[in-house]
Amino acid sequence: MAHVRIASDQGTEQPRRALLRMLLFGSLLGILSLAPLAPKVHAEPVDLDALPLEYLGPQLEILTTANADTTLHDVREGPLRKEFERPDKVIPSYGVTQPVVWARFTLSNRAEIPRAAIFVFEYAVADSVELYHPKPGSGSEADDRVSFAGDAVFDSQDVVAYKQPAFRLTVPPASEATYFVRVETTASQTLPISLETEGSFSDRAQREQLLFGLLFGAIGLFIVYTASLGALLRSTAAGWFSLYMISFAALLAIREGYLREWLGDAGVPYNTSLNLISVGLLFFFGAKLLREFLNVRRISRRDDLILKGLQYGALAWIPLAIAGTPLSGLVGLPVMGLGPIFSTTLAFRYWLRGAPNARYFAVGWAFAHANAVIDFGYIVGLIGYEPFMLGLMPISLAIATTFFAIALIEQAYDYQVFARIDPMTGLANRRHFAQHFDLERCALEQSNEPLSLIMIDVDEFKRFNDHYGHSAGDRALMALAPILTRNTRRRGDLAARYGGEEFVAILSRTNAENAQRMAEQIRADVEGLAIPHEGSAVGDVVTVSLGVATAIPRKGDNAADLLDHADVALYRAKELGRNRVAVAAPPDLTAEVDKPDEDASARI
Repeated sequence: MAHVRIASDQGTEQPRRALLRMLLFGSLLGILSLAPLAPKVHAEPVDLDALPLEYLGPQLEILTTANADTTLHDVREGPLRKEFERPDKVIPSYGVTQPVVWARFTLSNRAEIPRAAIFVFEYAVADSVELYHPKPGSGSEADDRVSFAGDAVFDSQDVVAYKQPAFRLTVPPASEATYFVRVETTASQTLPISLETEGSFSDRAQREQLLFGLLFGAIGLFIVYTASLGALLRSTAAGWFSLYMISFAALLAIREGYLREWLGDAGVPYNTSLNLISVGLLFFFGAKLLREFLNVRRISRRDDLILKGLQYGALAWIPLAIAGTPLSGLVGLPVMGLGPIFSTTLAFRYWLRGAPNARYFAVGWAFAHANAVIDFGYIVGLIGYEPFMLGLMPISLAIATTFFAIALIEQAYDYQVFARIDPMTGLANRRHFAQHFDLERCALEQSNEPLSLIMIDVDEFKRFNDHYGHSAGDRALMALAPILTRNTRRRGDLAARYGGEEFVAILSRTNAENAQRMAEQIRADVEGLAIPHEGSAVGDVVTVSLGVATAIPRKGDNAADLLDHADVALYRAKELGRNRVAVAAPPDLTAEVDKPDEDASARI
């Protein structure tokens, strides 16, 4: 039989398809250019000495005009035997419109002993892959023995144990043998076939087991991390991250054949449905994740409504796809065809608009959905299947997981910062102050050293707001923040916004005298800002009143006492005319200090 038949229309492309390819996938040309070029088509049988052969496509002849009832006899002896054509792709692909495809190839063994090879079909979601072995000894191609595997059939006993359909071929000495392959699937009809020696196959299996073990292990840790983070911070976005990554990992396990390998024959009735469910849930959780993480509802109700439609469209697609109804295509087109493009564009648009934590999320989202866009392209026949696509899903998942982890860490950091920092002044907030105050008290109980507090209040601040406006009031408070930060730099010190126009400073290991000096330094620095305040009865610029309290923390003391004493001292400073420092020596108020020594800025 002839090993070469090239149809006159092979390799040509309709203008419409070329236009669609250019418009929809122009951004991927850089990646596609990295794919290896198809080897020159030739008719010679595959020499077993040339193994391992990574891609068998150029040595295949394909029959695409068969139906589900076509038999081996029909394609070997009948008129269909003349309709085999050699593909023009390294990995032939015919989309979802071709449920049954036949292929044939010839192996040549020049040795004087039988030679073995391993046939690997690297598309685990095919329903059924049947390999017909030629009858030994006679040279006949009769269907004497057939090996079969797939996610919708029970594997034959001679199948090689592997996550994808794999069969052992044995070619008699000094002979050629022609093999027929029948592939039936409800998924995309794609034929990524390789031929391996037993040694190279063993090396390949061990390498893949290691790499995918590391990948699934990293994803598992990431899922635990996001789930824990979501519970700790009460973040719904982190919870949706976990569900999204679980569905992504499940889809990868199905596509790579691990689920088929783990479940064995018990999974045959469920493999196809689980594949469809994982796809639908991936898009459902993804749309919800995007809505929650970027707070789309607050930014644009229109964008949120579109994402919500895509989200529930993915959920509705699952039963339609399992039932095989025509509606599944109508629903799947916007959800899985246009949805990834829209959502990726949206993520980058929100990044450019300055949405919190959007930058790393957008990059991760792009990698996660690059596979979805390319999948959709070759499934509907817009693009061919290239060798790099075999590793696209695990690579995109690994990169996406990395960027998602960074995005989550950044968000967790922001949550932590916002929970501890006053957003307007950048100083610690009241909650952080309380935590730090308790921590310093405990530390100083052990060392028997003093702890001082300075309570600070902006004088006549209501009149300032009434006269200049609240925006000017906010700017005045922000101007005070650097002064407080500059004067609380030592280990254990902390400046915080206590509420409204009130501030507090913790001075660790600082006695009353030095705390008083520090308070006077702060008072002078604020007055030195010379912020106009025409409505003040104190002066013509913004000033502050300060109350100082010091104590050596003792076990069993009431933590609020020192704060109360500082507050009493502050009240005393206001009574005495404001723009001054008053010092309390618990339990009694000691003195008001109007004009400290010239070296008041010195600190021990």
